[in-house]
Amino acid sequence: MAEASQVLSLNISSELLSNAGRSFYITERGATFRCSCTVPTCELFCRRAKVSVTRTLNEMSYALYPFGFFPVLIGCVLVLISPSDHWVRSGPTATLIWDWSGMIWGMPFLPTALRVGLLAATVGFVFLLGLAIIQRYFLSLLLRYKGYMTTSRKPSLFTKVWFVVVGFMTRGKPMTYAFQGALPRQMVPDLKTTVDKFLENARQLQGGKELANTESEAAEFLRGPGVLLNRLLTLKSWVFDHPTSDWWEKYVYLKSRGSLCIASNYYVLDSGRWRPTRIQEARAAVLLYHMCRFNDKLNTDQVAPIKIQGAIPLDMWQ
Repeated sequence: MAEASQVLSLNISSELLSNAGRSFYITERGATFRCSCTVPTCELFCRRAKVSVTRTLNEMSYALYPFGFFPVLIGCVLVLISPSDHWVRSGPTATLIWDWSGMIWGMPFLPTALRVGLLAATVGFVFLLGLAIIQRYFLSLLLRYKGYMTTSRKPSLFTKVWFVVVGFMTRGKPMTYAFQGALPRQMVPDLKTTVDKFLENARQLQGGKELANTESEAAEFLRGPGVLLNRLLTLKSWVFDHPTSDWWEKYVYLKSRGSLCIASNYYVLDSGRWRPTRIQEARAAVLLYHMCRFNDKLNTDQVAPIKIQGAIPLDMWQ
């Protein structure tokens, strides 16, 4: 990739964790933790509150995918309209849940209908959440299969059945990040294996004294800082699913000040040969308008996730 050349010109510190207002660094002098706080204005506070509520609802929708909130609502209505002597409201399970709810502060003082509705919604949410976790777990196991990448034009019967099952589990119109929890984690590769592959490629491009210097530096890297850096990267992989994605985005895409069109794979072309107008301001305005609309859809999770052949989901954070 063109962005890989930008890494050579960057001076990156050993930043392990970084979030809004919080950062954790490890340098030669030791570990450093920094924390900052910004008091927002009323307008900014309301805007952030709205975004936070929207993201919370979206996260709950992701947790319940592919079921959603509608089955929970239907279950609440069915429980509320059921007679008080029905097994749904007076059975052993319902009695046990009712007794447990009495231990929650404030719950015994609620009206009966409201208390039953809250308990029904909670039980329905937990039940569907368990089913969704099982569904994502099986989807994650299926996505670990990589044989479809190297298969011939006539795939095997196993690959066909696997593709049909994956397509069935990813059907519908999911939200943007609905499959993020089911994607396989990015594991940290073995250090020696990585260095051996690097030397294998270097032998095809270098020779003589240059290759000897490269092999010497690789051996020194294995004996020295390579072990510590690999351990730190492994430690970060326990917290993040993709331990290098934030570094790649921050130090390669955002820190570089070179031209995006010639130094990155991100660019925009409004039209090829057809010119709707020769007024540059009008073309720029239309382009910015549609980019803002797409950004709004992305922030509200209305962009459909990318899937290979409509079945195999890809990482939407990239």
